[in-house]
Amino acid sequence: MSSEDELSREVAEFLARIREMGVERFSDRFREVFKRVRQKEGFSGSLLSEDSVDDWALARDLGEFQVLVYPDMLVGHLILARACRHLGDEPRALEEVARCRELLSTGRILPIERNVLVPQLEREERLLSAKKPGTCEPSDC
Repeated sequence: MSSEDELSREVAEFLARIREMGVERFSDRFREVFKRVRQKEGFSGSLLSEDSVDDWALARDLGEFQVLVYPDMLVGHLILARACRHLGDEPRALEEVARCRELLSTGRILPIERNVLVPQLEREERLLSAKKPGTCEPSDC
């Protein structure tokens, strides 16, 4: 299965989950977000491993949709925290980091989440704690 087929399957699963949740009004917006993510080669990898993308608003939208559909998965909250930090929304970034910690405390995190995402979460915590409250501007976060 190609990576594009895999992504299409994931999008279809997300859309089905959105319909199940009764929030169909989001499905067109969600489809647009995923279309834009797919058009940006390496977007997800750069977002998670390199903390570097060219569209942090798109990253925020991706995180918001993942949190909406899969609220108990660490990855959506981490993406949202990272995007909010870059967009200068430090309070929201801190809220999402706290939510990540809550999810970790449940012990229901998959091993891959623990091994791959926890180091990224710790990095987010360090970056956010290095900023004085209210000084996180989009240009220097």
